[in-house]
Amino acid sequence: MRIPSVPVTSTTSSITPASGSVENRGKSFVKTISEAVSQVNNMQLESATSGKQLGVGSAQSLHKVVLEAEEASLSMQMVVSLRNKALDAYQEVMRMQV
Repeated sequence: MRIPSVPVTSTTSSITPASGSVENRGKSFVKTISEAVSQVNNMQLESATSGKQLGVGSAQSLHKVVLEAEEASLSMQMVVSLRNKALDAYQEVMRMQV
């Protein structure tokens, strides 16, 4: 059985530099982080609302409430983990001797 060779292509030709200034890229990063934190906050608020509805007895599904709570918990753990990694990286850079 003969296996045909895979043609070699250059992946660097498809990479284009980002347009705009450094300030624009920085704002977009801040905007992205801000939106992510906002989404996590909304998940936490929705989970709390579902928990209150469950406590009152007006929740439609226990399964849905538990899923929302777990999603919110995992999202928060991810954000905290990312924050910790960013702080570790910052501290490592600050320890570097110039």
